[in-house]
Amino acid sequence: MFAVCIDRIGFIYVTPEGLQPSEGMKTADGVISCLDHALQGHSDGACFLHIQADNCVPQNKNTAMLAYLAYLIAAGRFQHITLSFQLAGHGKCLCDAFFGLLKRLLDCMDVDTLLAFIACVLRSSRNTVPVQMPPSCWRDWRAFSEFTCMSPDGLTAARVFEFDVACPGMVGIRNGSSSAELQWRRLWKKQRVVKEPAVFTKTQVQRGLTKQEVLALNPVQNAAFALTPAGLSPKRVDDIRQNIVSLVPVGSGSAVHNQRRQWWAEFLQTCSGHHLLLDGARAARTAARAELKAASEAVEKSALERANSARTVADARTAGIEEGARTAAAAGAADSAAANVSDGAAATEHQMDSASAAPQAVVAARAVSRRRTRAEAGTQ
Repeated sequence: MFAVCIDRIGFIYVTPEGLQPSEGMKTADGVISCLDHALQGHSDGACFLHIQADNCVPQNKNTAMLAYLAYLIAAGRFQHITLSFQLAGHGKCLCDAFFGLLKRLLDCMDVDTLLAFIACVLRSSRNTVPVQMPPSCWRDWRAFSEFTCMSPDGLTAARVFEFDVACPGMVGIRNGSSSAELQWRRLWKKQRVVKEPAVFTKTQVQRGLTKQEVLALNPVQNAAFALTPAGLSPKRVDDIRQNIVSLVPVGSGSAVHNQRRQWWAEFLQTCSGHHLLLDGARAARTAARAELKAASEAVEKSALERANSARTVADARTAGIEEGARTAAAAGAADSAAANVSDGAAATEHQMDSASAAPQAVVAARAVSRRRTRAEAGTQ
């Protein structure tokens, strides 16, 4: 039995033992499945959702619940969601009030079938509505969270979690009262991706899952996340027949008693059928999850191959640039050496010309000197 209160109306989910998942309703999968069923039928197109729950980690305060609320935001069912947890020592809420009224009535009534229990729920309060969970609505939300989310730091110490359509894949965490600072942290997992070769670096590049990738998993309808009711084993059926059904009064010609026994017979037959189909359903779910995992690994492998290819191209481009720089440097050095050789040859030729021109100047000077001497002698 599980209760979801929406606008002071208590929806009491009544599910027999054999029609529950193998781990029962008091798990994250059972709680979230009932919550999703209630919100689908009674949210009335609301844009803002506020959830008040107690600090029960296996049921409410876990990564699966955060993954589910983030999925509601990504799917566009709500624009803003707030999940608040009660203080220690103040763990009672409206659901406990409905349970208290129901328990008071059960103490003074004879209830031996599910139909009688549903009637008791209807009589306990005018604001209670009994709901029978359809077997096809049980989903494995913990497996969905393993595919999409990582556990944020400070999960157990936080009291308020917020989700907003402007920040898909993020969760706002507040540790204290409403006046405490809201810290936004990434919730969806990261994947390896590749940058363009023009800006590629050898550093590992990562990005978070996109909204389209999360919605593509479709946990509400995907067979990989379906939970089949566990049913009842033959041993458990025999135990119920001996210890429970045998206590139902037979009564001579009593239509009520015959109806109760008929209900038990149909119920045990239905649960036995679910138990026979359980192995096949588990195999199908395992195969579907294997396909999802293989597809995810293929995408990651393709990303790594593209990364290696881009890295090879970048390395080749870098090597070509370095080789070109070395070639240009060698060519520049050769040109410089050739220029130095040319300058040396020109200096040597100039020196040789200077050396050959020196005797001619001496001869010319001597000739001029002799002419002057002769001219002076003639004058005398």
